[in-house]
Amino acid sequence: MAKASALRSVSAPVTITAVGRETAKASPEVPLIQEFHRYLSVEHNASSHTLDAYRRDLTQFFAFLAHRPEPQAEIPPPPKLSAMATIDHHTVRAYLAELHQRGLECATVARKLAALRTYFKFLRREGVCANTVFDEIAAPRFHRKMPAFLSEQEMSHLLDHVEADNMLELRDLAILELLYAAGVRVSELTGLNRDDLDLQQRIVRVCGKGGKERLLPIGSAALAALQAYLALYEQLAAPHRQEEENERRNIEKKKEGKKKAKE
Repeated sequence: MAKASALRSVSAPVTITAVGRETAKASPEVPLIQEFHRYLSVEHNASSHTLDAYRRDLTQFFAFLAHRPEPQAEIPPPPKLSAMATIDHHTVRAYLAELHQRGLECATVARKLAALRTYFKFLRREGVCANTVFDEIAAPRFHRKMPAFLSEQEMSHLLDHVEADNMLELRDLAILELLYAAGVRVSELTGLNRDDLDLQQRIVRVCGKGGKERLLPIGSAALAALQAYLALYEQLAAPHRQEEENERRNIEKKKEGKKKAKE
């Protein structure tokens, strides 16, 4: 069967209450959602952000299915797996039309279709539903927007004018230098631990999407900024670490004293 174009689908003249309104009501139950999440986590190494996005997309779709012209109960009844086999091109066309009426971007619509396609593929694999309707719907075409970025001159100007007179300013400079030198994502940088930095080898280990690790070189400017910040950090943190160590020893001594008293 030829795939139906999602761009043509969204133009279907269907008038339906906005899917976003279901957020004001109790969310419908998504069949086998826990099993589906386990499947994504174990076999696809999906991140928590992906799991949350898929859950929202599926919840919105089942809220759309639960919509009726007449008043509904506060908590919509959970959809039966057997009823999911009746979802056809007309259902999907109406859903896409609803998304279009809400003014969603093509990239968002494509992601929601991908979530539903993956979910129904999982149901087929589990043998609970043989519906392939979402495999027959083509995702809308969209042009990826180029990310905004600073030119080399602009970045140099920024780094040259960063104050570095105290620990917080040294930290900010190290962050900017590392972002520029290694090309890491902000989420990857904020997830770094001290053990991920090998200043001697000038390498940083980052954990990216899907839990994939990669080793990236550190330039001389970023290395100098990191060394300056870490040196001052260690100097300021040393007294607090000594206090923590003394407190830990006192607690151990008290425990030993109580143990001897009981003997």
